[in-house]
Amino acid sequence: MINWLIGAVGGTILAVIAFAVACFVIQWVGRAVFKADDTGAMRMPREAKESPHLSRRTFLVRGCEALLGAAATCLLEAAYVSRVEPHWTEVTRVDVPLPGLLEALEGFTIAQLSDFHLGVHVSGEDAGRSLEIASDLRPDLILLTGGFVYASARDSAACAQQLTSLEPRHAACAVLGNHGI
Repeated sequence: MINWLIGAVGGTILAVIAFAVACFVIQWVGRAVFKADDTGAMRMPREAKESPHLSRRTFLVRGCEALLGAAATCLLEAAYVSRVEPHWTEVTRVDVPLPGLLEALEGFTIAQLSDFHLGVHVSGEDAGRSLEIASDLRPDLILLTGGFVYASARDSAACAQQLTSLEPRHAACAVLGNHGI
């Protein structure tokens, strides 16, 4: 939870800084293009009044809309990655024809599980559901291909406990990922 919050706040702060810099640049360019009249108000030079360019106000409004849209996109992406995807388990069946395969291996099934990232966003219950689904498929072999924990080895004990529930017909094999080393 705290990592998601830090990411969301950090992204928002960066968007605000980018907005402030954009406003400064717009004012600087505006002062170079627009000239002050006798009252001190900034006016377009006569020769530029019929220009097809956007007004400064329209440019600022559209710029603010774009920055707000970008900030909203960052927040929605962070919410999706931390709240939706960790609870999403997908089973994909793939038939792999292998010419010359031994008859004894015909119909041999392999379940491949990857990227649990147990920790901040994924609970032991979420990983347990995935492992239960894999065991219910009754595969001959289960391959675990990394991504067991999110960011800390302290989550590895809980992950190992969950992995003991696997029940393949023949064997389960595992390879550590970048977070598990």
